[in-house]
Amino acid sequence: MKYDNIKGIIFDYDGTVDIRGDRWAEVMLEAFRSNGIELSLPALKYTAEAVGTYLISDDLIQPTDDFTAMMRTCARLMLQRLSDNYQIGSRFTDTSATADAIARYCLSYMNAMFEVDRPVIAAFAARFPLVLVSRYYPNFGAMLDEFGLSQYFRHIIQSRDTGTDAGDGDIIFRGVEALSLPAAEILVIGGSLRSDIGPALAHGCRALWIADKSRAGDAPDGVALAGSLRAALKLV
Repeated sequence: MKYDNIKGIIFDYDGTVDIRGDRWAEVMLEAFRSNGIELSLPALKYTAEAVGTYLISDDLIQPTDDFTAMMRTCARLMLQRLSDNYQIGSRFTDTSATADAIARYCLSYMNAMFEVDRPVIAAFAARFPLVLVSRYYPNFGAMLDEFGLSQYFRHIIQSRDTGTDAGDGDIIFRGVEALSLPAAEILVIGGSLRSDIGPALAHGCRALWIADKSRAGDAPDGVALAGSLRAALKLV
């Protein structure tokens, strides 16, 4: 399936640009396990969600923090919470060193991924005006600069900046407004059926789903599935 008459593209950052449709919790789980910490995926997800809310609400992440600083803080708080709840077998006396190792693992993953995907995003930007939408990260601009992505997007829209929620679909509409194009000429590329693909179709846009090929049967009519951004580029 090829997409024709596309004049602009909206990318979702979370689970699409940042991790190619992988589940971030699974990446984090591997980071913990690589440092000798065995825990279940549900325990990690619950802890990560609780810590993530705390990080933002208490301003523990500063606008100038790079990705490693953010992940180091997140991992340290997760380790403390898991240890306090006795979910990782024993109490950690030095969470800082382990948190730093986890942060480095995650940075290595991101750097390797963007080495492959940054040229693909550049190729999209050479052909179309791009908008990036995302949930709120206090240091989002610093992270995009760190990974060399800012230059490719004409507009960057975060949920808190617009009073929207990244998962309610309204942020997609803000992206449509930013492009100033008919919705039917806009392609939304995202990794979530609920947060990206559904809202894109509801607003009259076209949609391309970044997901594993095994989920092809779940794709709505008129929505192609691509396993990577490179594969998506071949469809437009």
